[in-house]
Amino acid sequence: MEQQMGIEVLETIGYDAEEATPYGDGRTASMNRRFALFRKERWFPHRKSVLRGMIVFSLFASIIPIVAVGFGSYEFSSAAIRKEVNQANGRLLDNAASSVDTMMQRIENNVIQMLLGSFFGSNLQELKRSNYAGFYSSIYQNLSALQNSNKEIRDVTLYVPEDGYLISPSTGGRRLSDEATRSQLAEQMAAEQPVRWTYAPFPFLSENDPYGVTLVSKVPLYAKEPIGLLVLHLDSGLLQQMIARYTSYDGENMLILNADGHIVAYLGDAVASGGLYSSLKGASGPETRFTYTWNRTPYLATSVTSPYSGWIYADLIPVRALNAKSRGIALITAGMVAGFLLLGLCLALWGSRRAYRPIARLLAQVKGNDAISADLDEIGFVQMRWTELSETTSLLQNRLNEQLPFIIEMFALQLMQGHFAHYSDSQLRGVLEQSGIPSGREGAVFLLAYDRAEGGEGRFTANDQGLIVFTLKNIAQHMMEEYGMSGIAVHLLSEQAAVWIWDDAEPETDGGDWQARFKAFAEAVRKAAAGYLKLPVTAGLSDCGVPSELPKLYRQAAIAVRSRILYGSGVSIAYTGSLLEEADDYRYPIEIEARFDDALRLGDAEETDKVLQEFAAYMRKAGDKPELIRMSYCQLLTSALRTAYLIGARQAERLDEERTGLYADIGRYRTIADLDAFIRGKIVAPIVEFVQGKRNQENERLIGKVVQFIDTNYHLDLSLDQCAELCGLSPYYLSKLFKKMTGASFIEYLTACRVERAKALLRESELPVGGIAERVGYQPKNFIRVFKKVTGMTPGQFREWSGEAR
Repeated sequence: MEQQMGIEVLETIGYDAEEATPYGDGRTASMNRRFALFRKERWFPHRKSVLRGMIVFSLFASIIPIVAVGFGSYEFSSAAIRKEVNQANGRLLDNAASSVDTMMQRIENNVIQMLLGSFFGSNLQELKRSNYAGFYSSIYQNLSALQNSNKEIRDVTLYVPEDGYLISPSTGGRRLSDEATRSQLAEQMAAEQPVRWTYAPFPFLSENDPYGVTLVSKVPLYAKEPIGLLVLHLDSGLLQQMIARYTSYDGENMLILNADGHIVAYLGDAVASGGLYSSLKGASGPETRFTYTWNRTPYLATSVTSPYSGWIYADLIPVRALNAKSRGIALITAGMVAGFLLLGLCLALWGSRRAYRPIARLLAQVKGNDAISADLDEIGFVQMRWTELSETTSLLQNRLNEQLPFIIEMFALQLMQGHFAHYSDSQLRGVLEQSGIPSGREGAVFLLAYDRAEGGEGRFTANDQGLIVFTLKNIAQHMMEEYGMSGIAVHLLSEQAAVWIWDDAEPETDGGDWQARFKAFAEAVRKAAAGYLKLPVTAGLSDCGVPSELPKLYRQAAIAVRSRILYGSGVSIAYTGSLLEEADDYRYPIEIEARFDDALRLGDAEETDKVLQEFAAYMRKAGDKPELIRMSYCQLLTSALRTAYLIGARQAERLDEERTGLYADIGRYRTIADLDAFIRGKIVAPIVEFVQGKRNQENERLIGKVVQFIDTNYHLDLSLDQCAELCGLSPYYLSKLFKKMTGASFIEYLTACRVERAKALLRESELPVGGIAERVGYQPKNFIRVFKKVTGMTPGQFREWSGEAR
């Protein structure tokens, strides 16, 4: 019997029974020793064992690093190739974008130069009335010259809405009868920008190209009431030719996408641009790289964004074409990994068996007749029963200790909220005694509330509301123990913490000192919380009363905290009966509101700030009702939004979308200073900025009009008064505005314009000096004096010098 048990033990720990017993046949024992290495049970027992864990751990410890190194080397080489290709593609895309941008800038400059030329810069309405045929003939000649000098232009057309006439070098002249197209062109003429690129299709263009881009310009360029609209369409085929020379891989695709995600030009397969554009737009940085899959084929996508047009230039190279270079590395890596895996497997099996031998001998001595469960290993069998008992005991004790404080806190919260108001005195006394709270002692409540720090500073963010209230409660709980006070701190759901303190001393021995200690303790807690949180913390203190009056004390503390809109945050506020009194004689300051609206209309930031200060000072004197003050600020906000609409501020639409959030913010702020800062930063600043910006735009337009008038009529006897009358301004104001916008006075600019034209006539013609003087608007004698003052030489000397220079 004992022999049989010994055999079972040896077989359990992995030793051969016949090899160990002295009774077996010698040859059998020898064969067992020879083939024991190949027994499956010897290496991998059916039950859990330390040996199996050691073998598995050794295998993983040897296999994982080898596989990681192999895959890592392959991924590193592939990533290096992708990075190199991506950098090269980035440079190619930059070159492609630069070529296309240069071409677009050149065409735009040529169009502007043509529109600023002598023909389009003249009075086209007068020319049309006086010489109708010559007017359209000149337009045809200028458009033909523009198209001939720019091979990228597919078609160029000038639309004259007064005649409903289209004239183009490609299709000649024809009338436009389609009302939809006329409306489309009218919208383009009504746009603010005089010259712009667009992607809208125009049906009247010959052989309308679904891709490409169109340049639209008013004619004349800066006219308030243009006579026509110039529509110029670029050939997308030429764009394809420009980007074709930057591709080098089989199956490579290159696309140009506009700011709306539409294809301007593409090369290769017609890749769907919707998902690709979302990926390109969602990436950050001026240059991005990612993998994009289309038609089950992964591509390496590289993109750059043009700073001129905002277009996205994307290059898609099939990953299989990139991986061709790294396939040789993959084969070598796979062979090395396989060899090292085989070696690691052998070493792991041999080493595990060697390390397990001491454990097997120890188990043979201590196991006895007990069977080991298949779910346990040798060491786990020893620890199992002790662990079960210890865990059960600890779990029950921890659950009891964890739940008791929360139960008492929830009871105090329900008591403050009046859930036990229907209890009789005896019933309430019993509930209090069960929670360890003295029923006959006087107590008081104070609430702790935090506000946002000025400038957003502090150690917590806006999303840490629950954490901040939890910190307030814990600080109060800790300081109660430090100061020897008895009470309960409660985490409220209203972004506040409540602290209920009661007096431990007998009423006849207290001597009235407890109320003073309560106020001092509340102030100490408030200061400690504010110092730790780096936030303004306000404490609202109630009167004193017995536990049955706790709901009333809680409401008093809440009213005291709300009154910080009057007294400011970061202080301790004791409840007084006056906090519930309404200001019956309160009157909304309508005269201050009227001055506020006037300052907004004028964009006067200084006056607006002054009026807001007066409004805040009036609110501080208005009364003790926080709701009344918030209502007044809501009315001021409504007045500001109405003013924004009346002056046509662009911000008005955004402010209207945020209207609900704006009024909600007024209810969230706790002090008059916060409400004043909110109105100042959120409402006043954008409206004042808009008014001032609109004024600057109008000044630029007027000065541009004067400059164009001087450049066209420099040969006439011009004066500052004429230009002022043209703009509807006073000469004095125009002179100051002209100097500010151009950097030169009116006379200096006119003189420079005339001298430059005189230089051109002296170089390019044989006209006498007197004739040139008359052409540029001078008397000969004055001309020579002015010319020498500006250039340092007489007109004759300049002509002689120019001839020698040629």
